[in-house]
Amino acid sequence: MDLDLPPLGWLRSFEAAARHLSFTDAAMELNLTQAAISKHVKSLELQLRQPDDLANHRLLHVLGYQEGWGTWLRAAGAISVNSGKGLRFDTSLTAFELAAQGGGVALGRSSLATRECETRRLVAPFNLAVPVKEGFHLLQPVRKDQHRDAAPFVDWVSAAAHEGRG
Repeated sequence: MDLDLPPLGWLRSFEAAARHLSFTDAAMELNLTQAAISKHVKSLELQLRQPDDLANHRLLHVLGYQEGWGTWLRAAGAISVNSGKGLRFDTSLTAFELAAQGGGVALGRSSLATRECETRRLVAPFNLAVPVKEGFHLLQPVRKDQHRDAAPFVDWVSAAAHEGRG
C-alpha cells in the first residue's frame, strides 16, 4: 500500500502524548499548545483511517469496469468497506460531476481524472494508484466511405496511447 506518510510533527505529538498520557504534558515537552497537540493527533488518526472512512461515503461506480472499487479498496487495505454499495453511472464524467457536487466519492482512470484534479474540481485524497488489467480498444468499421476526419483521429488516438505507455 502506497499511502502518503503523515507529517513528522504529527507523529512526534502522538508519541509524546502517548508516552505522557497527557496532551498538556506533551505540549510542554514539544513547546506547542495543548490545542496543537490535540489537532496533530486528530489529523494523524484521520489520515491513518481514511480508506476505512469511505464506508461513511457514497461510492460512485462506473458500469462496465471490471476492476473498480473492490480492486482499489483491497489494495488500500480497507476490507471493512462494502465495495458494492453506492450509485452506478454509465460514464466516468457523470460520476465525476456528482462527486464535484458533493454527492459521493468517484473512482476514475488517471487518463480521465487528471484534468478534474488539475482544475481543482476534484481532489485525489489518497496517493494510491492501482494498476489495472483492463484495456481499451479503438474500433472502427471496415468500409471505404469513412468520414474524412476518421483517419487523422485514429492516428491521434494511437499516438496518444503510445505516448502514455512511456
